[in-house]
Amino acid sequence: MSKKPIPVTILAGFLGAGKTTLLNHILTNANGMRMAVIVNDFGSINVDAELVKSESENMISLENGCICCNLAEGLVVSVMRLLALEERPDHIIVETSGIAEPKEVASKFEDPDLQQHAPLNAIITTIDAKNILGLEGSMADLAEQQIQVADIVLVNKVDLVEEQELADVKKWCQTQAPFAKLVEMEFAQVDLPILFEVPERLQVTTQKTEQACHHHDCHDEHCDHDHINHNFETFSFETDKALSLQALYPLLQQFSVDAYRMKGILNLSDRPEHRCIFQCTGQRANVTVGDAWQAEETKATRLVFIGPKGGLDMDTMRKKLEALVI
Repeated sequence: MSKKPIPVTILAGFLGAGKTTLLNHILTNANGMRMAVIVNDFGSINVDAELVKSESENMISLENGCICCNLAEGLVVSVMRLLALEERPDHIIVETSGIAEPKEVASKFEDPDLQQHAPLNAIITTIDAKNILGLEGSMADLAEQQIQVADIVLVNKVDLVEEQELADVKKWCQTQAPFAKLVEMEFAQVDLPILFEVPERLQVTTQKTEQACHHHDCHDEHCDHDHINHNFETFSFETDKALSLQALYPLLQQFSVDAYRMKGILNLSDRPEHRCIFQCTGQRANVTVGDAWQAEETKATRLVFIGPKGGLDMDTMRKKLEALVI
């Protein structure tokens, strides 16, 4: 079986928007995910010396399985090096310069070979809610270019602006990127499932943890779930009846208006011998043909939707999905 592709996320944003703070947050809270971050300068990343497993001229390996890779050799070469590692990362993040146009970086991943092994998951643009509307001239033009290609816009520093100013910022974001998802945050703190797929090997651990917490209602003083304030909610749907992609896809397009992310395994009547993989971040969606169903395996569609807390009309979504299997 060929190696699974490693999704790539491009992180963009104007100078001072909080990209580096976000990267530090991601590396600190990877929670078992092997993240690879391609950066322009190692010095910008706050890597605790005690976490460093090994270090070379162009790569730093951390004890938590994450990697920082220097962009000095060029983007494509850096990505290919990561793909060739024996212990491959689960996800690759490319941090662009604060004065870079992410569209140019994204164009590198249009190469068919790179698409197959390192598909583009999303372009995420971080903005400074306090200063974004004060930019002028070429700087304002660059900030607009950075947000216009975004799948998800992270509105950072919302704690520094008044309610009306935040409303003006969000209106500007929606004008520049009408189909992007807006996520508000402070100090670049964001729930990672909004941005990244959780690998299969970690999903089992997560499910066991959730079951244990449900058993004792999270009253155990050692349980961390009491102290996590998730700003998202999830909705899942499962059926063992084969679905038509022609009927399902328009429905998924409707749901994408409110959902940050959608993902799942599809049992399609269009491809009965193979499972199909569905991924959608923001408005960037794709369906790929996966491995063949095993003889003893139950063919089933399993979909998961991640949206803002209180933002998913779950009853309506369930009814519309169930209508496809009647």
